[in-house]
Amino acid sequence: MEFVASGFNHNNVINTLGAVKIHPFVYEGILHLAVANRLDTSKRTFMVESAIWGDFFKEVVITTTAAADVAVMEFHGTYFVAFANEFEGQLEFENYDVPVSIYTYVYDADGESQVDLWQELPAFRVKSLEFVVLHDQLFLVVINRTSTVNIFRYEGMQKFQVIHTIPLEGAMDVSIYPFKNDPEIIHMAAMAYGVRPTLFANAQVRTKNVDSIIFRFFFDGFKTDTTGCSRPFTGI
Repeated sequence: MEFVASGFNHNNVINTLGAVKIHPFVYEGILHLAVANRLDTSKRTFMVESAIWGDFFKEVVITTTAAADVAVMEFHGTYFVAFANEFEGQLEFENYDVPVSIYTYVYDADGESQVDLWQELPAFRVKSLEFVVLHDQLFLVVINRTSTVNIFRYEGMQKFQVIHTIPLEGAMDVSIYPFKNDPEIIHMAAMAYGVRPTLFANAQVRTKNVDSIIFRFFFDGFKTDTTGCSRPFTGI
């Protein structure tokens, strides 16, 4: 058997500003990268330009503030791009009541890329979000770090509407993986968290250890059940 060497080659470089998340997707046969930039250290600001790159060229820029995550999903021919803005302002003077911004991304008739603000969802200190399509329905799961998981459903002209709220203190991340389609699994990863910013060496940070929880989607009126969870769901 002939041995064939494999590995990675340096392919391209894209300019980022404290990038925290890159979400690849393919549109019109072209590889795109949605990049969530968090911090411009040269200007000491969290209000920066995140971007969507196509074929490693910057196509559009989107102003974000302390971006924590970005998610992309195509649904019935429309590409939705959601940015999680964790806070606005400067450290020690943060405002965490910052909405999740959802954009639509298209190529216009001239082949130029275009991004339009579709909707802003009320949120608080969002750390993670993810789209998922289940049973031909589009959902957006949003982690509000301090208290809840909000599940939104795309309702056409009514846009995204919250349909379920799950108390989950300290949640930091969410991953969704459909398994055999029945039931679908949603894993909410809840980690230890501090009640004060941990960026300062002299901060007296109190932490809490919180279990992760695995939820299951059931579609009889859209209910959640915690069978097989790391612990029973009792409201946390």
